[in-house]
Amino acid sequence: MIEYCGQHFRKMIFAAPYPKSVDEDNPKSGAGARVLSFVPEQTGAIQLAMVDGYGELLDHMMLNYFLINLNRAPEEFKVRNSAEKEQLKKFVARYRPDLIVVGTSHLNAKMVRQVLRDQQEGEWETCKNTWITFGDMTAARIYAKSEISNKEFKEYNLRLREAISLARLQQNPLAEILRLWNDRVEDNGLMQITFHHLQVLK
Repeated sequence: MIEYCGQHFRKMIFAAPYPKSVDEDNPKSGAGARVLSFVPEQTGAIQLAMVDGYGELLDHMMLNYFLINLNRAPEEFKVRNSAEKEQLKKFVARYRPDLIVVGTSHLNAKMVRQVLRDQQEGEWETCKNTWITFGDMTAARIYAKSEISNKEFKEYNLRLREAISLARLQQNPLAEILRLWNDRVEDNGLMQITFHHLQVLK
């Protein structure tokens, strides 16, 4: 089991960063890809975080009506759904992410990606070719509850912290995962990552 866990950990930390697009203003810039992350909640709400090429939070927003069933929703909800889609269109046009990642925290992650693709094909003039993918939430969830997260983003809720970490993981998986390290064993996030079902047995 130790060898099995070791293999999966190596695979996690040595994943390749998502490549950045060419910066026309500064093509030699050391910044990485600009990433927009979506973290769906079980309630249907979605937390967004836009992170720049240096891993810094640029902006964030919450969507509450993005996934409603338009065939069954009351008219008021349909209006709010339309308003959120327009707001998201402007958000994407403003920041032009290199990558959009949807956290696999709930089963509705597939629905989120599909709605995003539909919007991309029909409404997003500036990000027609931006890749939309899924992202593993394991490390992001641990980071959101960690000591370093409390120091960095004390004013933000857990979902937003998860979204920030999820975006950073696409930019530099090794750096973001190693941020979970803590000299105190009880607070060491790396020890909380589960690679095998036997790890959780008491």
